[in-house]
Amino acid sequence: MSILKSYTLSKLSYHMYLDKFTESDIKSLNKIITWFLWSSNLRPFEDAKSFKNTMTLSRAVHHWKNGGISLWDMKLRNDAQHIWILNRVIANQDVYSPYYQSWRNQIRHNKITSPTLKHSILLWQQFRPIMKLPPHQMKPILSNDEPLPLKLIYHNLINHHHKPVLTSGQFQLSLPPTKIDFTSTRNIFYYINSIKHHRGRNTVFRFFSRSLPGMAYIKQDSCKLCSANDFDPHTHYFFNCRVILNKFNLKHITQHLQIANYEDEWSLEKSTTHFYLCDESSDLTAIIYHNIWKHVSSILFSQDDKILDFSNQSIISDFDIHRNILKLINNTPTPAN
Repeated sequence: MSILKSYTLSKLSYHMYLDKFTESDIKSLNKIITWFLWSSNLRPFEDAKSFKNTMTLSRAVHHWKNGGISLWDMKLRNDAQHIWILNRVIANQDVYSPYYQSWRNQIRHNKITSPTLKHSILLWQQFRPIMKLPPHQMKPILSNDEPLPLKLIYHNLINHHHKPVLTSGQFQLSLPPTKIDFTSTRNIFYYINSIKHHRGRNTVFRFFSRSLPGMAYIKQDSCKLCSANDFDPHTHYFFNCRVILNKFNLKHITQHLQIANYEDEWSLEKSTTHFYLCDESSDLTAIIYHNIWKHVSSILFSQDDKILDFSNQSIISDFDIHRNILKLINNTPTPAN
């Protein structure tokens, strides 16, 4: 996400200061974002092609504790920058650059000649009621006696324009279960956020948000590994594919790693309960998810026919490395002030 935001910010800055950010620009930028996030490496970017989006913008803009990925809404991010700049011009009367001075003079004499300033004032006036302020009052929007930061402007725009949205799959998972509330979307993403193994956490998040890259393009009628018919690739490869299930043994893994009270059965229900524990079993479960995904994606999408290993040993090795890293972090003394 940092790479993506660095790229999009350069585009925003260009349009902010040199020309107008048009709907066509936003559409083109969103196409690149969709390709970057959701396509496999088998689909190179081509401007003439369309790409499948596996997460709506109304979900993606929220924090991943709420099932999103903190993706920028490019239009609102652009609007926020206009509002932020104008708000600073109005608030910072001690700033004496020709650019700011020209804008202040136009505002003071109510003679707006700059198209950029005119557009910024319109956005700023539309934003003020969101902050419970009169729309046409030419006073700066403050927070702790300082102009409202860009981050808070964008945050308030997002909360105003986007409400959390569940996919049909998430809606089904959020229904009251017959036994335990093991996949409630009101809770699961909060607990996923506490997983300490970073790559495992990312894979688990993509699994529950049904946004594993490349999966939306799978069109085969049967599993490539076990030939099962009528399968949902998002869940089948993780929990129902016999070829995958025969590659690892939970009892052997947990005994070797000395993790007590870990269920020997591997299923969606059983594995999900471990995420609520927020302990080593959460990280082990995430590592298993990630190892399965690495193996499956190398089979489905590899360009060099190199199949990544998936076995008891690959899981144990990953967990040992993770455990040692945590020990190192926890034993590192805090630097003196």
